[in-house]
Amino acid sequence: MTQHLPKPRSFTLQWHVTDRCNWRCKHCYQEKYTAKDELSFSELMKVLDQYIFLLKTWKIPKNMARLHITGGEPFAREDFMQLLENVHKQSNLFNWVLLSNGSFITRDLAKKLKSLNIFFYQVSLEGLQEHNDKIRGKGSFNKVLDAIKILTAEGITTSVSLTLTKKNIKDIPELCETLYQSGATQLSTRRLIPTGTGSQLKNELIEPSELKEYYLKATEMNNKFRKQGKRFSIYIGCESSIFNEELDDRFARHYCAVYDGKLMVVMPNGDILPCRRLPIVVGNVMEKSLFETWHSSNKLWELRNLNNAHPSCKTCSNFNQCSGGALCVTYSYTKKLFVPDVQCWKYYKQLEDASFFNKFQGEVTNDVLVKI
Repeated sequence: MTQHLPKPRSFTLQWHVTDRCNWRCKHCYQEKYTAKDELSFSELMKVLDQYIFLLKTWKIPKNMARLHITGGEPFAREDFMQLLENVHKQSNLFNWVLLSNGSFITRDLAKKLKSLNIFFYQVSLEGLQEHNDKIRGKGSFNKVLDAIKILTAEGITTSVSLTLTKKNIKDIPELCETLYQSGATQLSTRRLIPTGTGSQLKNELIEPSELKEYYLKATEMNNKFRKQGKRFSIYIGCESSIFNEELDDRFARHYCAVYDGKLMVVMPNGDILPCRRLPIVVGNVMEKSLFETWHSSNKLWELRNLNNAHPSCKTCSNFNQCSGGALCVTYSYTKKLFVPDVQCWKYYKQLEDASFFNKFQGEVTNDVLVKI
């Protein structure tokens, strides 16, 4: 019977195993940092079983299946290495990734991770040292660079995530060179989601025209890296779909993963979200499995239904490639889902125009949008 059900062609589970964290980054979308309501180790094993059942039932090939394990800071759990050993035992079915702040990395730990066949390790920086340390804490920039060097020395592919703001966007060219020299292979630049602790940085969101200028600069830099033979690139993230129409064929087009159901998130208490950056609870793994939730959640089907997109988006020449942009950014900024992406330069003259949707959700006038 399940063979007739819809299914995605690829699937990623982002698994937050704890809210605990030893750092307090100012832009973080978390609001709590305790072990309260955290799933037990045996319950985590049930989540892993659910993920494996889903992959087997959907017949997702290993190269299209990802398990992203994170927190909080996942190494804050005392049983985390035991969890990774169990993940490794099943990793013939998927590639697994760690998303961590890098502060726990030692040479011995890196060797252990390598032996467990980790696919890659992602750490985070928020610009060059001065700006990064204001956001992530004093000394964090050098700690992360040290972690990158240790990981890459053990043959572990390492990438760096950065949240784009008005204050760090100019750091990116120099930061890329620093990361390349340290051994990292990619800088993943993601748009700021002003929610949780990060709501205090709402005024640091980049203007629509500035975002377009950055995306063009990023593709230019990637061309330069390629010509120089550097094994390094800038990834502009799944929320960059508003830029798809501008990309040439050498760059992969990105889409919000929520629209086609290729991503689910499990939180430390078992809650299921369509995306960590879109905090809408659609179920809990202790009440209904990942497989059941994916197929039966009315909330998920509403989010996937492109008929719900705003009329202005449906008439846009980029709609088939964009689907309305980043739900996470728009929802965090306007508390509404089906409105044009708040940083879309095709519609908004400036970011503050998007606040119009806080009062009204319908067709808008030409004095707010660049064009209709």
